[in-house]
Amino acid sequence: MDPPTTQTSHLRQRSVHLTRTERTGFILLGVVLAMLLAIAAWLNPDPSGIGTHRQLGLPGCTMVTYFGIRCPGCGMTTSWAHTLNGDIQSGLRCNTAGVLFCVFTAAIIPCLLVLAIRGKTSNRNWFSRVSVPVLIAIVLISIAEWLIRLAFA
Repeated sequence: MDPPTTQTSHLRQRSVHLTRTERTGFILLGVVLAMLLAIAAWLNPDPSGIGTHRQLGLPGCTMVTYFGIRCPGCGMTTSWAHTLNGDIQSGLRCNTAGVLFCVFTAAIIPCLLVLAIRGKTSNRNWFSRVSVPVLIAIVLISIAEWLIRLAFA
């Protein structure tokens, strides 16, 4: 049998076995993200659109307190609570990036757990290649939304 040509061997992907540390890290990250979703689902969204995080004993937003303007993260927890209660429209009004981040979080958990259980992947760097651009896009959306809110406040 002829050895595989460069073209055919290039198309095949080898499975990369994950280390115990990587598998444990994927499990821990999945559990932490699932806990964040569970906490957000448990919270009652604040009717003002911001401040839901105060139910956890956290202080109010420093920018709102001292400058009277919302920061890019204002409404993030409230948007998660709305989204996880099925009210995406209210979540988008509170913080668009919050809804996107919540959906991304919910989508990535099963991927992390499947990888941890299987213990192998076709590419060790898939998580950063997928998650980093998505997270950068969400941050840029958050900043853009914040600038729009400032301009029309």
